[in-house]
Amino acid sequence: MRRLTFLASTIPKDFSITKLHFNFLDIKRFAHVVAKRNERFSCLSDSDISVFKSIVGEERVIMDDTNLESFNTDYMRKYRGTSRVALKPTTTQQVSEILKYCNSRVIAVNTQGGNTGLVGGSVPLFDEVVLSTRGMDKIVGFDDDGGALVAQAGGVL
Repeated sequence: MRRLTFLASTIPKDFSITKLHFNFLDIKRFAHVVAKRNERFSCLSDSDISVFKSIVGEERVIMDDTNLESFNTDYMRKYRGTSRVALKPTTTQQVSEILKYCNSRVIAVNTQGGNTGLVGGSVPLFDEVVLSTRGMDKIVGFDDDGGALVAQAGGVL
């Protein structure tokens, strides 16, 4: 089981402290929630990694701890995940193939854009596959008259 930590400011104001079953001192700064991995999701295997490499190429399958750090940690460095693999597709076709495969094998997926959120929403909880759109960072077009920019999903604006 994993223990997740949330700032107390993220708890709705109308939520009763007594419902949390914590005393005031415990909830004053943090609320703790224990999450359990859903056993219906498959664990990653070597054959899964091979399929991912065939879809996005070996260099876009991140598995070493040093490079996984940025995928497993949020922008503010408050939350830490434990994913073993991050994928960096460059096309929507690759994204589609990854999701189709993960769906067929019931593998949990955690999507990430620029990973610049401030509340840990893009950090994997367990061993989810991180599907990062960082490799999809091209500007598709710009409308000079309207000032509208069209970018791929991984573009950090």
